[in-house]
Amino acid sequence: MLLAFVPFLLFAVLDQRIGISPSLIAAALASLAIVLRDQLILKKPPKILEVGSLLLFGALGGATIFTAFAPSVIQVRLLVDIGLLAIVAGSIAVGKPFTLQYARERVSPEIASTMRFRKTATRIALAWAAAFAVIVAADAAMSYLPSVTTSLGTAVIIAALAAAFWFTSWLPKVSAGKL
Repeated sequence: MLLAFVPFLLFAVLDQRIGISPSLIAAALASLAIVLRDQLILKKPPKILEVGSLLLFGALGGATIFTAFAPSVIQVRLLVDIGLLAIVAGSIAVGKPFTLQYARERVSPEIASTMRFRKTATRIALAWAAAFAVIVAADAAMSYLPSVTTSLGTAVIIAALAAAFWFTSWLPKVSAGKL
């Protein structure tokens, strides 16, 4: 699942170094590489998060190149994070939490077919949705509230991601009775 976040990390690392449009295009290309790797090399169907990332970065990159759309770095980060939240929340809303696709690759079909497994995957997806909601709020606060510094916003974002990562590793152990 961590590989699916590479385009987002790539964008975050590059946006202030090489500019918004090139960073969005680099993230879109990274997303495309992940989707193609899964389909052509691993022979696996595309995953919701990876296809969503490709569409998100491709659309934003195209908009900055082919239109007069010229947002600031923080505005693009806000749009990217809103898009990521929409992908994750949308997958939950349609009853196919994005986490199921990754989790099924790590367990036997017998375990993957259980209700406990599905509930665990859904809870993990909800934790990620909550983390991305916090990140969107932090981005919005940094954009629109002068009293919220970049350092504070970044600390909140890192804490939200750390909590989601921790929960992702902790909950399956608890659900399986390993703790």
